[in-house]
Amino acid sequence: MSNIMKVEQPRIIGKDEKWFKWDPGINGLSGKYHLSRLVDKMNTIDVYLSHKTTNQKIKATFNHTWAHRNTYETFRMFLISDLFDLYGDKFYVEWSFFRVENSSYMKWLSVESAGLSDNLTHFVVMGIDFIVDIVAYEEPKIKIYK
Repeated sequence: MSNIMKVEQPRIIGKDEKWFKWDPGINGLSGKYHLSRLVDKMNTIDVYLSHKTTNQKIKATFNHTWAHRNTYETFRMFLISDLFDLYGDKFYVEWSFFRVENSSYMKWLSVESAGLSDNLTHFVVMGIDFIVDIVAYEEPKIKIYK
């Protein structure tokens, strides 16, 4: 008899949840970025990133944020598995910026906030090793810096 316990993988992404590559509209952004720093300034989140090979540094400032979570990717393995199954590995391995519609995170937040979060947008920054979910009214301002 084996002591290995089999864990059934739950489906993290619901059937109506849709992930989209989000293009911040800044020339020169490409590929996957490392998360360097995350600064929470009460309703503003600054996400500092550096490119994995070029060392290009960017700062994404999310104003009017109402919720966020930063999770080491090892603790989001079922999400990564779902993204692979639904969109293929290049979808998340070669890009860092996403927008999510009908997300389970937003559904949970809607229940917790009695619907106050229903007009907000769920953004995801998938850095190497970390996944940052940010709920905001508007797209972030992106700045390339040295």
